Amino acid sequence: MTEGQFTKWLEAFGKAWQTNEPDDIGALVPDTFLWHAGPYVEIFRDRATLVDHWVSTVNTHSNVKPEYQILACESGRGICRYWVSYLLHKTAQVECDFILLVSLDESGRCTEFHEWMGTRMSPLPEYV
Repeated sequence: MTEGQFTKWLEAFGKAWQTNEPDDIGALVPDTFLWHAGPYVEIFRDRATLVDHWVSTVNTHSNVKPEYQILACESGRGICRYWVSYLLHKTAQVECDFILLVSLDESGRCTEFHEWMGTRMSPLPEYV
């Protein structure tokens, strides 16, 4: 994987968070893959299950603002720091800080995904 390929995938990943469109989410992965959404969390292995989970989870997010910093690309894997902030149910500002480890296939889709995340939630002043 090149840094350019990883950048392209990370941009598509951010777009999928912003749009929450099944086609944008599904385009990130081939038919089968391994998607580890953190320790102690279900591993997703097929596109339909990932898309269904993503759409039902992210539908409460608005004003999504992703950013990332690629840390390394080698041996077919990329690692980055990924930040995203969003409004949750329009009542709280959420900030997430991730480390992502990603493997892509020759078509630029993710065959293996690992994330480690920390989250901070701040209620909006009108809800405190």
